[in-house]
This record gives sequence, structure tokens and C-alpha cells, in this order.
Amino acid sequence: MVDWHQQSILISNMQNKEKLIQLLLSLVEEKINTAKAEIESAREAQQNETKSSAGDKYETSREMMTQEIEKHSKSLADAEQQKSILIHLSSLKPAKCVELGSWVETNHGHYFLATGMGSIKTDDFTIQTISLQSPIGKALLNKKRGDRFEFNGKQYSILNVD
Repeated sequence: MVDWHQQSILISNMQNKEKLIQLLLSLVEEKINTAKAEIESAREAQQNETKSSAGDKYETSREMMTQEIEKHSKSLADAEQQKSILIHLSSLKPAKCVELGSWVETNHGHYFLATGMGSIKTDDFTIQTISLQSPIGKALLNKKRGDRFEFNGKQYSILNVD
């Protein structure tokens, strides 16, 4: 016998999950565009730097620009990796236990296991976007609905896994 109430909750959560993935993808796209713009700006500044009579000042300035480019290149690579993970998640099916792509509801809040992007607030609750490598992500991994565990001195109960 099909529990239609449970089925409608599942459908609703899946729609929310798809919306969350789309929101996170748009945030990652912003990060990518910002990093690219910063890299381009630093490259232009580096190229426009004219060699003055104070050679050390010129070299220091160019080195600072190189460091800026490297910093933004790392940010770009991280954002592109996040995008890759999120694109992969959009094709995953609901699972019975917590894994990459799971939306987990606990007695201490909601978690989305994807990539650590912080808190996303909705009208009803706040969801923490976390990676599997995070301490709470490791604690949640492979748990099922009804499981209990301790984390940071708090008792957690898994209320739902989608």
C-alpha cells in the first residue's frame, strides 16, 4: 500500500533539492565569473606596470600581481570543482542512507551533502551545505532514517534522508 502523504513529502523534498542545486550552481557561477574577472584584472595590472628607476619596486609589484593571479586561480579551480560536483548531483536518485547528494533532516537541523558552501535560509528552515570531508559530513555518512549518533557532545537523530 502506498502512503500518499509520504510520497508527496518525498516529491516536495526532491523539488526542493533540485531548486537548492540550481541555487548553489548559480552561486558557484558567480564565484567563477568573479575569479575570472579578478585574474584578468591582475594580469592587466601586471602588464601595465612600467619599470621604474627603482627596480625593486617594479619587481615587488609584479610579484604581488603574480600572487594575486595564483590566489584567484585557486579560487577558480575550487569553484569549478564545486560546479562539477553539483552537476553530478542533479542526476542522482534518492538514497536510503546518507551519501553524496543527500538532504538529511536531523533533530538539530537540515544538511545537504555536496560541497561546503555554508548556510542557505528558506522560509521554513536553514540548510547547511556541507562536504563529505567535513566532520559532520563524516558523522552523517551511511546513516539511515531513525539512526542516532553523537557529534560534538550532542545527540543527533536522523529524521529523514532524501
